[in-house]
Amino acid sequence: MKIGYAGCRKAAKEIMKEPGRMFDMFRIDIKRACEKAVEQVISLELTAHLGRDRYERKTTDDKNYRNGSYQRAFTAKGIGNLQFKVARDRNGEFHSKVINRYERYEEEIAHDVQAMFLSGMSTRSIELFSEHLLGRKISSGEVSKINGELIAAVEKWRTRSLAGLKIEYLMMDGVFLQI
Repeated sequence: MKIGYAGCRKAAKEIMKEPGRMFDMFRIDIKRACEKAVEQVISLELTAHLGRDRYERKTTDDKNYRNGSYQRAFTAKGIGNLQFKVARDRNGEFHSKVINRYERYEEEIAHDVQAMFLSGMSTRSIELFSEHLLGRKISSGEVSKINGELIAAVEKWRTRSLAGLKIEYLMMDGVFLQI
């Protein structure tokens, strides 16, 4: 996208009205650009799924075609909460591979939530920080669900078999409390 002199001048005037909001304006523009890009990619996916462009009919008896769209929210790291439309087909066979059907946030956000939990933050604290940092509240229930993967991985490691391992040293540590 190219911006001419008039566009730059208009943007500069807008920024000079409230210089403190400059980065907020940039974030909003980046967010809108990401929303449009996601919509276009999903639309291209549907085009590939149907095997034809918009307003183009197939000569075969295939009755599956575009059937509008529905609103969807998704949280992306570094961008925030995105609102975009997901195109759908008449038969309900199309499912986007770009953003899975029930996915509400990027995988990186889940990793960050797990890191916060492992560093000692409570699920309620993570809920409060998520709204401030992401622009979307991740409920304490969602935090617990995300951390369920961690608990399963730790339990698998804890109950693993040590039969095939050659252990040369055993180090022990303990605490003695006299009451």
